[in-house]
Amino acid sequence: MPEYTIELLNRPFCCQWGSGYTTCEVAQFADKAEAIHRAKEIYKAHENRAIGWKVLNSVGKLVGIGILSA
Repeated sequence: MPEYTIELLNRPFCCQWGSGYTTCEVAQFADKAEAIHRAKEIYKAHENRAIGWKVLNSVGKLVGIGILSA
């Protein structure tokens, strides 16, 4: 059973308003270390659109994050 969820933080489309980014759930993993490692790989594959990634545990607590730095 998956314990950790990866979300990508995406740049908004030109007509979107709000917080400055949207989130997209992309994968779930049972192991925290694997989830964080895969989040970095998935981010690299989508860095033209994504501005970062985050990993949440099964209760929604943030356990890892990576944000594009300017």
